[in-house]
Amino acid sequence: MRLKILLLPYLLFFCVSILLAFSIVLLFSEEESGSSSNINVAGTSISQEVETHRDTVEHYAREYEIEDHISILLAIIQVESGGTGADVMQASESLNLPPNSLSTEESIEQGTKYFSELIQSVEEQDLDVDTAIQAYNFGGAFIDYVAERGNEYSFDLAEAFAREQADGNQVTYSNPLAVEENGGWRYSYGNMFYVPLIHQFLNTPSEGEWIRPAEGMVTSPFGYRIHPIYGDRRMHTGIDIAGSGPIIAARSGTVVAASYNRGLGYFVQLDHGDGYQSVYGHMQPNLQVSIGDTIEQGQRLGTMGTTGTSTGVHLDFKILKDGDYVDPAPYIGL
Repeated sequence: MRLKILLLPYLLFFCVSILLAFSIVLLFSEEESGSSSNINVAGTSISQEVETHRDTVEHYAREYEIEDHISILLAIIQVESGGTGADVMQASESLNLPPNSLSTEESIEQGTKYFSELIQSVEEQDLDVDTAIQAYNFGGAFIDYVAERGNEYSFDLAEAFAREQADGNQVTYSNPLAVEENGGWRYSYGNMFYVPLIHQFLNTPSEGEWIRPAEGMVTSPFGYRIHPIYGDRRMHTGIDIAGSGPIIAARSGTVVAASYNRGLGYFVQLDHGDGYQSVYGHMQPNLQVSIGDTIEQGQRLGTMGTTGTSTGVHLDFKILKDGDYVDPAPYIGL
């Protein structure tokens, strides 16, 4: 009996410790799941049917001076038609014609011309490319809608615009992006998921050419997220790697920017010469490269910092392909 009494405090301490540990695990699990509202836009390859139209797309992209957006034009074909049928860019309606009124080449010419007009419009109003992408689906009115609400596309704005245009009417939508985001529905006007649909076909890595630019934990992946400062849902066009060490070139290239801006803080941008560029943001002020420098893969560019719009020391690493942001993770083996 005396032994049981002596053991009782230890048993109580053990039980309390187990309960406390469980509570901590539960707390962190709830915080993690509460913040994981990102739409997953992991890379998916363009189909062979779409690839057969590449030469025609490149021809009209040059004609309408949007060569930097060939990847987007191909992704539009993928989303609109999968590269099959005649009106592969579903461009008839931009001419106020019935759907599928155009031949394949007419569709690509008109779709490219229409997208070039949208790009011109967003550039004139200092908006982002994602606004033009969504406007390809919604129509040009969406550009003005974004311009009046902060000048930057977000999924929240696309959803709100569709809700207004559809008078709140919802329809079932079984695409995995929608199922992940809201259980599988969209508003009946256009497709509010158009930008993430396009982005999933922009992320096609060239394996073996890239290395990791910094050591540390990935704290925020590429994709839609709740912005840690502004609190709204918007596209994160890179990946965040938390740490405090050196930043190195993920691939050989030429420095085309080594400067400061309000968002990225001190940053370096490299041109790799084949349609790819990489960006390294939130660095400490002591950048170790200058514009025009030729950089070898693995060469030090600077040090992780927290300059610009930042909540802590980290690297915001971005990759652009033909002028469009793609997910860096598969390129660097994450």
